[in-house]
Amino acid sequence: MYLRFTRRRKDGKEHRYWSIVESKRCAGGRVVQRPVLYLGEINDSQREAWCRVVDAFDEGSQQSAEEFDKYYFGKHMPMVYAVKEIKKIEVARPTPSPTGAPSPYHIITELWFDSPDVLKTVTATPEWKAIVEDVPKFAAADAVTIIVSEVEPKR
Repeated sequence: MYLRFTRRRKDGKEHRYWSIVESKRCAGGRVVQRPVLYLGEINDSQREAWCRVVDAFDEGSQQSAEEFDKYYFGKHMPMVYAVKEIKKIEVARPTPSPTGAPSPYHIITELWFDSPDVLKTVTATPEWKAIVEDVPKFAAADAVTIIVSEVEPKR
């Protein structure tokens, strides 16, 4: 998944409307994009202010859930926990939706940072690069969804 915006000129000003979009490979190798979440208009400073990273690992992994969990919790997550700048880490197992539909994800991990600047600094470290390079050892590239977001204050 990735962020995509559309531009619109209105009243002499340019507006950007953002969506989270997912790419899926169809039969015959054709790739299509599907909007998953409409975010609306956000400015550049809001976009830069996102400071939460969510990793969602699809059920469609090439290995069994047991093998995934063994590697993920035994090898991968200790590297993540070693990053002192991460404020909070939450690992969750999705449950079926209220309609009973199964979740497409096996694990969802949230990493919380104090600020966008901290996130930017951490992602430039050798430790973070090692974490990123470790992901293909337990999950296919198309089985990982990463979302970076800013938590909205209560209204």
